Amino acid sequence: MKNIQIIDGADNSVFDIFAAAEEEFSLIFADGHDVAFIDELMASGPESELDDAFNRIWTRRIPHARCNGYPRHSFFRVGS
Repeated sequence: MKNIQIIDGADNSVFDIFAAAEEEFSLIFADGHDVAFIDELMASGPESELDDAFNRIWTRRIPHARCNGYPRHSFFRVGS
């Protein structure tokens, strides 16, 4: 598992950390990218596979106090 920090686009934005399995991580951060923007990611990848990956990732929130680092970031905007 690898840790990623998700920054949502809400006015009261949170910066939660989640664990991603190796295959989920590779799907989100393809080609060695360090940052993923959800609109670009969904436009370029297999949407149903990405949806499934994020649904699994959302179940693995890591409290900041228990986190040993988070090497990658994903900016995820929910709503408009």
